Order: sequence, then structure tokens, then C-alpha cells
Amino acid sequence: MAERDALMTKFRDALLDIVVSKDKDLPTVLAHYTTTDGLLSIMKKSELWFSDARFLSDTTELNYGIHLMEEVFESRQEQLRDSGILASMSFHGHPLKGYLTDTFSNAIAPYIFCLCENANQLSQWRSYSNTRGYSICFLSRELLRLKPDLSGKSPDQTFLCKVVYEADKQREIAEAVVGAIIQFAKRFKQVPPLPGEAELPLSFLVMAAKGMLDCVIQFKDSCFQEEQEWRVYCWIAKDDQNLLSYRNKADLILPYLVMKNPNEKHLLPISGIYFSSSSDEPIREKGLRMLCSSKGYENVSVIANGFPALR
Repeated sequence: MAERDALMTKFRDALLDIVVSKDKDLPTVLAHYTTTDGLLSIMKKSELWFSDARFLSDTTELNYGIHLMEEVFESRQEQLRDSGILASMSFHGHPLKGYLTDTFSNAIAPYIFCLCENANQLSQWRSYSNTRGYSICFLSRELLRLKPDLSGKSPDQTFLCKVVYEADKQREIAEAVVGAIIQFAKRFKQVPPLPGEAELPLSFLVMAAKGMLDCVIQFKDSCFQEEQEWRVYCWIAKDDQNLLSYRNKADLILPYLVMKNPNEKHLLPISGIYFSSSSDEPIREKGLRMLCSSKGYENVSVIANGFPALR
């Protein structure tokens, strides 16, 4: 058992090394564009709401990534068969087609918070111009310290990844993940299985699917490249879904995960806030500064975005 646990840890680390952005590659600051109501909610409660990836505004995002990963996975069926993966999938009742969506629906789900590399981007401001939006700047490395408010339960870790738009790069990452799955499956075959167990335990198959789903949530079509998106996320098991919160959006019931800073002050790692320019700019700036000060964010920079009012 100890040998299997150690091997599973190495397997998890190998997958994360491929899909998670390295610390040295992280921008100093990442921005979240939001409405006035969104800003007030974040500042008043000092918490971020991570959304279930299956309930994003554009549901085609997941379909894009899942299709790519399934294509790569199925293209290596011979290696998957030789490594024992296909036999173990059959043993545990996992079909090759639909393996990812099945795991997504019945085992684990990623909860994500979307950010932008550019804190003052015109195309993003246009999305929020009607509500005179805000761009909240977060210290990127500090976002990894956020923890869920799950009554003492906690996922393993919070992750940060850069969205990949280039098809060649997506394929390269997908191939690397599937290659690591095959490699570790072969290593698992050298470890005696537990009584009544397949060569590969169910935990291995879930971990493999999780590694591929890590790719799914960071792959987007190249037409979205201008967004320069990053995503901070964590995984929630199905057994913990009763601890989630729910909100209403256009009569849709959407699940979300409350994330907070676990330090004693519980302040979020906010370094600055841009606000959209308008004729009442001095009043808007004063109100924003008062809000920051009242909630303990005295050192947060408050900056007008410099763009003319968008109509």
C-alpha cells in the first residue's frame, strides 16, 4: 500500500508539472473585471466566488477542451491497452468514449475564478461599460494561498494556470499529459494489485482524468486570445458538493465555492483597483477610496482607467 501511495504522489506531481504554471512564469498582478455589484460583494465580504466550470457563461469552452483531450487519448489506444489502462477502465466501468465527461459529472469538478493579464484592457472595459465597471488587481502568487470555506474540509491545493489559445501548444500539452499517464500506468503494473482490484486502482483512473481535465479548463479557441486569461482554481469532490453555495443569475441556479484568505485579517491580496472614467470621476474615486479604507484596504491604489467614457 505504501508503495502505491508513493507512486500515486509521484504521478500527481508529474501531471501538475505539465499543466500548472510555474511560479517564475506568474505575472506580478492579475486582474478581475467586474461590475459595481461584483466589486461591492468582493470588498464587503473579502471573499471570491469560484464558479463550477460546467456553469460558465460560454459552455462551449469545455466542449472544445474535452474534444481535444479525447482525440489525443483515443489516438494512443494501443499504448493505453499495453499499459493496462483500457482493461482497468473496463473493470471499473469506465467507457473510453465519455471517460472525461463521466468523471466530470460523477466524481470531481473544478471551480474557477477568471482573471486577465492586462489590468487596463479596452476590450474588457467595453464588456462592463454599461455598468461603469472595475478592474480589481490581485497579487497573483498570493491567490494560491486562498482556501475554501468548507466547514473544515479542504481540497488538496489551489492552482493557477494560463489559458492556452495556440492549437499546437494545446496539442503538445495534451500529448505530454497522456504520455505521463501511460508511463505511470506501466510503473503501476509492476506493483502487485490489491485483492479483487484491477492492475490500476480507481484512484489512478480518477487522477488521470483529473490531469486531462486540468488541460480542458485551460484550453480555449484562438479567437479568444485577446482576453489574455488566467484561471485560479481548485477541485471539489462530488461528496463535498453539499457544502457549496448557490446564487441566482437570470433565473439560473449556479453553484459556487467561497474562497477566503486564511490569515487572521482575512483580507484578499488586492493591490489596486481601476475604475472606468466618466464625468463624475472625482465622486466615483472618493467613494471607492472610502470603501477600501472602511474594509481594511487602506494601501490599495485607486486609478481611473484613462479611457473616455464608453457608450
